[in-house]
Amino acid sequence: MTPIIKSTSRPKWQRMPGTHVYYYRSPEHQNHYVLSFAFGFDREEDVYQFALCFPYSYSRCQAHADALERRHLTFMWRKQIATSLQQRRIDMITITHPHNLRPQSRQRVVCIFSRIHPGESPASFACQGLIDFLVSSHPISSALREHIVFHIVPMLNPDGVFLGNQRSSVMGFDLNRSWNKCSPFAQPALHALLKMLQDFDKDESIDLDFVMDMHAHSSLLGAFIYGNTYDDVYRHERHVVFQKLLAQNAEDFSLANTMYNRDPSKQGSTRRHFCSTLKESVNCYTLEVSLYGFQRPNETAITPYTEDAYFRLGRNVARTFYDYYRNVGVIPCGETVAAEVFPMPVVPPVAAAPRKPASVGSSAPSCNPDSQLQQGEEGRTSSHVLQLAVESRPAEAAGLPQRPLGRRVACPDGPQGVLAAPQPPPSLTIIDFNELTRGGLDVATGRRAARPRDRAARRSTSVSPHRRFACRNRSSSQHAFSRKKLA
Repeated sequence: MTPIIKSTSRPKWQRMPGTHVYYYRSPEHQNHYVLSFAFGFDREEDVYQFALCFPYSYSRCQAHADALERRHLTFMWRKQIATSLQQRRIDMITITHPHNLRPQSRQRVVCIFSRIHPGESPASFACQGLIDFLVSSHPISSALREHIVFHIVPMLNPDGVFLGNQRSSVMGFDLNRSWNKCSPFAQPALHALLKMLQDFDKDESIDLDFVMDMHAHSSLLGAFIYGNTYDDVYRHERHVVFQKLLAQNAEDFSLANTMYNRDPSKQGSTRRHFCSTLKESVNCYTLEVSLYGFQRPNETAITPYTEDAYFRLGRNVARTFYDYYRNVGVIPCGETVAAEVFPMPVVPPVAAAPRKPASVGSSAPSCNPDSQLQQGEEGRTSSHVLQLAVESRPAEAAGLPQRPLGRRVACPDGPQGVLAAPQPPPSLTIIDFNELTRGGLDVATGRRAARPRDRAARRSTSVSPHRRFACRNRSSSQHAFSRKKLA
């Protein structure tokens, strides 16, 4: 890992080359690891700034939320759920179609939190990429808004971010270990979210599917997920589906670093607390992304992360939600296929051009796309109706029967979405292997009853080779005994 740097004359963050960075154990610091680097200040009047990763401030988060609010989107709402101890806003952004928020409507809810640790700025970049994708006009975003309700808190610890803390809040608490003992005074954001999630869990008209907490990791590479382990094997199988889908969408996601545990030291974390207090149908994850870089599949080189790469991870998370809900049948397959087809642009009608008779010496027919349509017909539209005017040689010159001058070829429209019924729920079939060893398959197929009759028929009509050999030996010995007696 190498630091990033910018200056007054070079305002864009850039990573230092690895040849000038040293990472080693220092005996002067109790044998702990120490990072040191060499840098030459080339301009005396410039102001230089060094950072571990790309900063994402509280002001930038508020500016992004203000920009979204000024767009007056009909499917996005901004709500202040709490106020920090230093009187800063803690906002929650809700993204969904308005009909999902009507009373008595069935809701599928996804809750995502970010920046509970102030020093993990990549989580804010990934969260912003997720929000920007969900409010875009992409067909996948439209399908997600149509069926899913997203509640996103971009910054849970604004005081710690403003003060420059690494993990703690303004009072020194690690908020990711305080979910089981939060108070409205010391942790106002956690208390407000905890009450909201408990209300979602008790409401019968709300299906809370996901609770995801976004973090950044300082030692491992790529993006990965920390999950939980369950004694129920079916719940564990449902729990690992999202990670496998995310690995197919994101090249920087690492299944090797993904981990599932029930560590008692993580009892107050987001994933450990909510997996034991909410319903069994809720999937609780911690999404981690490296502060440095990732390795592409089948490559050993490390690709450093950029701001755009963090944004791309957030978009891939949104695509994974789309794949998940499409596989479970919440988003109908036919509807999503139709949404993914972009409409063709309407082509304005083209003025007709005068036809010129073909020359006698021409041997191939000519195609005139600008020929006029028949009277009473409309011009060229998005239905892809093409006018092909095929001109042939005059019959007097070619000695052939006169061919029609024009013919209309109608190209069909693009593929339409085929409505497919949702897949039935999986059924469990118990196979008793003891019955299989006792002839269970023969009894089920009716072959067991037919075998004795076949054996009896074979015995009556044929003699085994062993019996033929025994009879042949017995007859030859009797014949030899009779000849000896006569002699």
